[in-house]
Amino acid sequence: MAGSDDRATGTRVFRGVVFDLDGTLLDTLTDLADCLNRVLQRHGLPTHPRDAYRLFVGDGLRMLVQRAMPTDCRVPARIDALTAAMNAEYADHWADQTRPYEGIPEMLRALAERGLPLAVLSNKPDEFTPPAVRRFFPDIPFVAVRGARPEVPRKPDPAGALRIAAEAGLAPAEWLYLGDSGTDMQTAVRAGMCAVGVLWGFRGADELRANGAAHLLDHPRGLLTAFRFPPPPRTPPSPAPSPAEDPGWVFVPAGKGGSSGPGASRPRRATEDPGGGHRLPERAEIRPGVRVRIVQKADQRSGRLTEGVVRELLTRSPTHPHGIKVRLETGEVGRVKEIVGTGA
Repeated sequence: MAGSDDRATGTRVFRGVVFDLDGTLLDTLTDLADCLNRVLQRHGLPTHPRDAYRLFVGDGLRMLVQRAMPTDCRVPARIDALTAAMNAEYADHWADQTRPYEGIPEMLRALAERGLPLAVLSNKPDEFTPPAVRRFFPDIPFVAVRGARPEVPRKPDPAGALRIAAEAGLAPAEWLYLGDSGTDMQTAVRAGMCAVGVLWGFRGADELRANGAAHLLDHPRGLLTAFRFPPPPRTPPSPAPSPAEDPGWVFVPAGKGGSSGPGASRPRRATEDPGGGHRLPERAEIRPGVRVRIVQKADQRSGRLTEGVVRELLTRSPTHPHGIKVRLETGEVGRVKEIVGTGA
């Protein structure tokens, strides 16, 4: 870790982490610069060295285009035209050179293994943000992946960060917020989260400190040692299989998603419809590791699983001989994508 203000954290335990995307998790600079340079060139405007784009990015696609244009060309109609052209160009080339920064996948996996809710909040258009996260971090169970959307103000407005915290059921003070720009640090401070600036991204330490960074990291692995997190969830040993060795049986929620009490799970044949729970496809072979898509929601009243129910299923499933796990659709807190049959 490059530097910190220990008074900002003290003995606090952080229970969630929000990440910026461009310049924090992914090195997107080359693709952004190359795409916009091609657009500028086609419109007869001067291009820029790639490093110049470090100061252009961070506040959304339209602002990126505007900053790259000559001052005397920055009229609304022309900005709109170039923004549309850039959007189309980037849609075809957003992953040509983009890669995760060194150490990012390992850091994310370590945090996920601790059971922490992880989220991405970006000013990149929402049409690009979830696909980028799915492509480069397919094994990380983010609770939310949010890009710029019309109904939510862009960073540094804290609305997006506060919504993520509320959906996860955690107070803002329980979150770390990692980003590489002054915009990110302002977002964290205004949301009441701990602002952590990363030095491997697009901006420098001076900008991060000036905008409220409480900590600076020079490598992703520093996050794992610089802060206190809850201990990893304890997984009890799996009991003996029951019913005996029958791959046609699987435990599914019989009530409203809970795994104990009157509506607790019981074994059902793969072709059964577990009333109030999930319908399993006919002739499905349920065995350890086989994925089964859900066609009904666990909570019939709301059509959604609350975060609390999701955590209950995830943490209690190992106690069942043929327990289940719940996977969430990337970027959708509480929406179930599939259940996974697991064996003893």
